[in-house]
Amino acid sequence: MLCVVLLPPEEWPGRASAPTSVELRFVRSASELDAADAAAAEGIVAVPGCDIGALRGLLAALPRCAWLHSFSAGVDGIAPVLRETPDTLRASNARGAFTSSLAEYALAAALHFNKQVPRCMANRAAGRWERFTMNVLRGKTLGLLGYGSIARATAKLAAAFGMRIIALRRNVGGEAGEVVPEATYGYDDRAAFFGAPPAREVAPQSAAAFEAMKESAVFISLGRGDVVDEAALVAALSRGRICGAALDVFEQANPLTHHAHWALHAHNADLTSDYFEAGWATFVANAEAAAAGRPLLTPHPPLPPTFEPSDSGTALSVSVICALLLAGLLLRHYMEQREWTRVTETGACMFLGAAFNVAFWTFSRLKSGGSENWRFSISMSENMHDVIYFGLLPPIIFEAGFVMRKRSFFANFGTILLYAVVGTLISILCTGGLTYALSLHGFVTQDFSFSEALLFGALISSTDPVATLSILKSAPPLLYDLVFGEAALNDALSIVLFNIFRHRCGSEWAGKSHQKGPHEGPDRWPLRHSRWPYQRWPYEAWPPGKEWPPGRTYREPHHGHTLLDGVLSAEELPPAPAPAAPPPPPWYLPLEGTMTLASEQLVQILPLSLLIGVSAGLLTALATKRLGMQHQSRAYAELSLLLVTALLTYTLTDEVALSGILSLFFAGVTMRHYTYYNLSPAAQATSRTLFATLASLCDIALSIILGIAVIDYLVHGWTDVRVDGVQGHEVWDFSFVLSSVVVLLLARALNIFPLTELANCCRRRADQISCRMQLVMWWSGLRGAVSFALAMTLDDPRPERQVMPPAHAKAIVTTTLAVIVFTNLCIAPLTAPLLRRVKLERRFPSGGGDPLGASLLPQAGDGGEPGAAGGSRPRAATASCDGRDVHTPPLGRHIHRAWRALDQHYMKPIFGGRPDRRHEVAEEALAAGLTTPLCLSPEMTRVSSRMSSSPPLPPPPQSPPPAPPRPGK
Repeated sequence: MLCVVLLPPEEWPGRASAPTSVELRFVRSASELDAADAAAAEGIVAVPGCDIGALRGLLAALPRCAWLHSFSAGVDGIAPVLRETPDTLRASNARGAFTSSLAEYALAAALHFNKQVPRCMANRAAGRWERFTMNVLRGKTLGLLGYGSIARATAKLAAAFGMRIIALRRNVGGEAGEVVPEATYGYDDRAAFFGAPPAREVAPQSAAAFEAMKESAVFISLGRGDVVDEAALVAALSRGRICGAALDVFEQANPLTHHAHWALHAHNADLTSDYFEAGWATFVANAEAAAAGRPLLTPHPPLPPTFEPSDSGTALSVSVICALLLAGLLLRHYMEQREWTRVTETGACMFLGAAFNVAFWTFSRLKSGGSENWRFSISMSENMHDVIYFGLLPPIIFEAGFVMRKRSFFANFGTILLYAVVGTLISILCTGGLTYALSLHGFVTQDFSFSEALLFGALISSTDPVATLSILKSAPPLLYDLVFGEAALNDALSIVLFNIFRHRCGSEWAGKSHQKGPHEGPDRWPLRHSRWPYQRWPYEAWPPGKEWPPGRTYREPHHGHTLLDGVLSAEELPPAPAPAAPPPPPWYLPLEGTMTLASEQLVQILPLSLLIGVSAGLLTALATKRLGMQHQSRAYAELSLLLVTALLTYTLTDEVALSGILSLFFAGVTMRHYTYYNLSPAAQATSRTLFATLASLCDIALSIILGIAVIDYLVHGWTDVRVDGVQGHEVWDFSFVLSSVVVLLLARALNIFPLTELANCCRRRADQISCRMQLVMWWSGLRGAVSFALAMTLDDPRPERQVMPPAHAKAIVTTTLAVIVFTNLCIAPLTAPLLRRVKLERRFPSGGGDPLGASLLPQAGDGGEPGAAGGSRPRAATASCDGRDVHTPPLGRHIHRAWRALDQHYMKPIFGGRPDRRHEVAEEALAAGLTTPLCLSPEMTRVSSRMSSSPPLPPPPQSPPPAPPRPGK
C-alpha cells in the first residue's frame, strides 16, 4: 500500500519506520509526485499545518485514494476537504494518542492554581519572602464535561489525588447538543474546578455557568470550537468570580495576558517529547488495518453536516398555531351568533386550548408507548413570559386605550384612581397578609415567607380589562367606566409591586440557599485570620464553654510538640451569636421597609410612565401633522408609524424599569385624541378595525395558552414526574387553591365597599355609586393574562432566575391558574344574571348599538335616590360626545373646563385633533329634551338658553282612538 505524506522529506523526524506493507512518499504538493506513484497511491497522511489547497490538489491527483489519515487528534484543518470528498473515502486520526499528556496538563493546571504557583513566581521576582495558605486537591470535586478517553485518563489521575469525580456524558440518556445545566457547576460545596475535554456538542459555557461556580473553582478547557464564552470568562476572572482558568486554545488574542489567575498555552498541551511516537503508533495500526481491508482502529466520527435551512419543524408549529387561532375565531363567532351566556368567549377559548393539549398529550403517550419521558409545552418553556408580556399583551393594552371613552373615563378619573391605586394596595396587603397567616398556622401546605405571600398578592391582584369588556357590555355607563378603568390601570401598579417583592424574594432566597464557601465554618461564621497570614482559625477551634482572654496565645499539639500559631486579640475573635429574638405574635406582619420601598417606587414609576406614554403620543401627533399625512393616501405607512411607536414606547419604558403597560395605555389615549385626526380618511377608517383585529387575535391566543397551561400542570401532578426538582405531587397545593379563592373574595370586598363609601363622599347625591353597583364591582374582579405572565417568571428552570424554592413557585403558578379558571368559568358567566337580578342591565334595540338619545336618557334602576330599586325621580344627565352618561363632580367640571380651554387654544393647534363640536352636542342634547349639558362653556350655555327659550316644537299628530266594539262582539 502506497501512502503519500504531505510533508517535505527533510521535516520528517524519521525515528520510526513504516510497516512493511506500507510505502511512504513525502511531497509538498501533487506536482512533486510522479505519474506512477499518483496512480498507485491509496492513502494520504495529513500533518498539522498542512496547506488545504495542496491537500485538495493531492486528492484530485490520486484516483485510487481511499484513506485519509490526520496525524493530530483533531481534523479541524482538513474538515472542509472531508465535506467535499465522497463517502467512500475513509478517514482516521490520532485520537487517543495524546490522552496521557492532556490528562497531566489538566492536573498540572489544577495544581498550578491550588498551590498558588503564580504567587510564588511573583514573590521570587520581587525578592519577597511570604508565607501563605495553599489548597489541596484531596477531597475536592472534579467535574468532567464529556467522558471520552482524555476525561477517563484525567479521572484516573485525579482519583490518585483523592478527588471526587463527577462526569457528564452527553450521549447517555439525552440528545447530542443538550445544554449543560448551570446548576451542575455548583453541584458540591467543595467543588474546586471543572475541566472541559474536547466537546463540540456542548453549548458554550456562559456567564450563568461561571456565576454558578465556586469562588475557588478553576476552569480548564482542552477543547476547540465554540465551547467557551470567552467574554464571560474574562469578566468572571476580572472580578474574581472564579479562582483561575487554563485554556489550551483561545479564539483571539488573550486580553488578560498578565493576569495572575490566567494560564494560556499556544495549543501545545499535547506537544510533548513523545508526540511523534504517540501519533506514529496510531498511524501504523491504521495503516496495517487499511492495507488488510479491516476496519480502521480510530475512525473519525462523521462530521456534522453543514447547516441547511429546514422549515419543516417551524412550518408545522406555525400551522398548529394558525389552526388554533382559526378555531378560536370561529368559536367566538359562533357564540356571538347563538348568544351564548353560560360560557364567556375567554372561557370557551380556554376549553379549546385544554382540549388541544389533552389530545396532544394522549397522542404523545401512544406514540412513545406510555413513556413518561416527554416535555411539558408550557411549564418547560423558558420564554413563555416574554411571549405573553412582549408579544400578546401590547396589542390588547394599546387597543383598550385607543378606543376608550375618554370623556366618561376622565370624568370619573378620581374614583378610578382611588380603586386602581389605593384599592390595589389594599388587595395586595390583604391577600398577602392572609396568605402568610394561613401558611404560618399550617392551613396551607407551603411554608411561604411574608415576601413570597406579598409577591403572590401582587400578581393575583391584577384584574383583566379584556374579560371586563366582555362581561359588562350591558352594564350602565358609570359601572362600565369604573370597572374598566380600574382594570386598565391596576395592572401597572401590580407589576411594579410584583417586581419590588420579586427582588426582595430573590435576596432572601439567595441568603437561604447560600452555600458555604471554602473559607467558612459549618455554621457560616467567617473564618478569622491570626496574626500569621497562613493560619486560619475556625470558630469551632476554641474549646466550648471557655472564654478566650485577650492577648493570650492558643497552643495546639502538632506532631508531638507544641506549635505557636499566633497571638489573637479580642477584636479578632468572631462575634458571638446574638440571642434569638422571641417569636413574633401570630398576627404580626413584617412590614418594616417593604411598604416604604414600595411607596418610593410608586411615586417615581407611575408619573414617569404616564409622562412617557403621553409624550410618545404627542410626538407621533406632531410628526403626522408636520408631515401632512392627512392629505396623503398612504394608510399602511401611517398605521405602521402608530404601531411601531406604540411598541417602542412599551419596550423602552420596560427597559428603564418603569411601567410599560401604563405608558402604552396612555400613549393609545393620546394618539386617539390627537394623532387620529392627523391621519388620512383611509387610515382613520382602517385604524380601529386593525387594532381591534390584533387585540382579538392576541386575546384568543392568551386564552388558548391558559388552557394549555392548565392541562400541563394537571398532567405534571397526575403523572408525578419530577421536573425542575419538583415532584408531581408537590405541584398542586389544593389547600392553597381553596384558601386563595376565599381570600381574594374577602380582599375584593375590603377594597370595593370601604373605598366606595369614601368616593361617595365627594360625589353628588344623584351621582353616587349605588349598593347594587358595588355588588357587581365586587363580583366582577376577573383575573387573566397579566397574572399568568407574572407567575410564569417564577417557574423558571434556570437557577440564576429563581427567586424562591421551586416547590413554592410551582404552587403559586398552579394556584394562579386555578384562580384564573375559576373567575373566568364560574364568576364571569354569572355576571350577566347578576346584572339582571339587581336591575342594572341595559337593553339595546335589535339593530344594535347605543344611540345618543338612549344613552342620555335616565336609566331605570340607576337614577333618583342612591340605592333605590327603580329610581323614583328622573335626573339630568350630562351629554358626552361619545354617547354615554357622564357623572362629573363639581371639582371635575371646573378641571374639565380648564382642560378644554388649554386643549382647544394651545394643544390642538400644535398637535392636531378634532375641532370643537359642542354646538352640535348642545343641539342634539336639547332636542332630546335634556337640561343644559355640563360640559358646555358659558358661551355654549347662552346658546343653549336661547335655544331652550324658543317656542317648542308642535307635538306629533296622534292617531284617532279605536272604534268601540260592536254589541255582542
